Amino acid sequence: MKLYFKHFVLVIIIISYRSGHSKNKGLEWGDNSCYFDASVQALSTLKDFNANLSQYNPENYPPTSIYLNLINLINGKFTTDNEYLKSDYEIEGGISLRNFHLGFSQELSKEDEPTGQKDASEFILKILSNIEKQIPELRQKFEAQTKQSLQSIGIKGKDLDEAIQAQLNQLHDPFDKLNFFTLNSKECLNCKHLNEQTEPHRILILNFDSKEASDIKDLLKLNFRDSQISDYKCDNCHKNVTCNGTKKIASLPKYLIIHLSRNNVKKDATGSIIFDASGDPTYELISTPIFFAFEINLNNIKNILSNDIKKELTQKPLKYSLNAVIVHGGESVNSGHYWAYAKSNDPKDLGSWYLYNDQYISDAGKDKDLKPNSMIIKVMQTGLDNNVTGYPNATPYVLFYELAEVGKDEPNFDISWHTAMQNQLPQKLTQLKTSLQELKAKLQILQEKLGALRKKLG
Repeated sequence: MKLYFKHFVLVIIIISYRSGHSKNKGLEWGDNSCYFDASVQALSTLKDFNANLSQYNPENYPPTSIYLNLINLINGKFTTDNEYLKSDYEIEGGISLRNFHLGFSQELSKEDEPTGQKDASEFILKILSNIEKQIPELRQKFEAQTKQSLQSIGIKGKDLDEAIQAQLNQLHDPFDKLNFFTLNSKECLNCKHLNEQTEPHRILILNFDSKEASDIKDLLKLNFRDSQISDYKCDNCHKNVTCNGTKKIASLPKYLIIHLSRNNVKKDATGSIIFDASGDPTYELISTPIFFAFEINLNNIKNILSNDIKKELTQKPLKYSLNAVIVHGGESVNSGHYWAYAKSNDPKDLGSWYLYNDQYISDAGKDKDLKPNSMIIKVMQTGLDNNVTGYPNATPYVLFYELAEVGKDEPNFDISWHTAMQNQLPQKLTQLKTSLQELKAKLQILQEKLGALRKKLG
């Protein structure tokens, strides 16, 4: 057991050493890739998500392995001292940064515009969806590799099965850090029947109801306010009636990604939608300034949390801390320019922010630095960004928050409404409960490895 502890400490030291960096590397602009560059910089701040994904050892499984390699490269691992990665830089197996970007660009494009500007929020959902589809296959590959390794040192039979299961139990689904549910309820005003359904989310989309300046907390209240729905067909009394509608956050993600939906359907003076020559609705970009903060305490926002979460928290803080911001400048989300602000992950550089404008990197200030010339503070306090030449009054578009505090106890990232919990509970219990038998299997493996090494050393 002492040997096991020494190995454990050594692994921790190595991981700590390799994870330190002051700022990410920039990405060379090309083929309208700014939405891609800004999104990847923001995704790099999802530390636990990326770490859990790397556990699956996804070799030869694009785009998962390419995504992880790219994150490592912009984190400054395995690269030269250059400040940015060129578009022809090989990420993996002959696939360059440009190849990877264009693959997604074409997936997101209309036929007539394969390399045009894209929506950053849409790209984030697309790349995450592609990665998630590979998780079952990656898990099977991990199991096969584990079995082969254990058999090579003589583990077999029941001991082999138990040892493999012990290793599988160490895998965490990375999407548990991103996925969350809302509890959507409709109460019939005729028969009082309550219809409740959970809806899964990966990004919280906040819509604008007016063009007046707003705070992010007010926008959250606006999107979770109660409403009345007319012409509702009740499942109980089977009548078309009016119902009361509510929506609440029913589970807490580790990372809360907020998309400020700035595309608004154009309407004429009568309120009718204006269509273009092709018969598609036309859109306008809402440039409303949205003020935001380094921290959001969801417990201070009324009517946003389900009753089950509120019972669990009992008035304790529920704080989310800002990690990254994607900004857009231009007349529509499919034109103009994207850039990002991201917070450093280096323990020696905590609280430092950097502006990533493709390959160009600038110091953007610190969390607690309230000086008026600090870039991140100006954007936060005005809701507008004038730090990139040529795009005056650009607006924050996607905000990345990380769960930082749930009361004074160890954060519980899976507080949720009971239906969501019932779906996840077996997996969570399996991950958290390591039996004595599994520990014995691990110790046996280590002892046999040590014995094999002693034989080789004579």
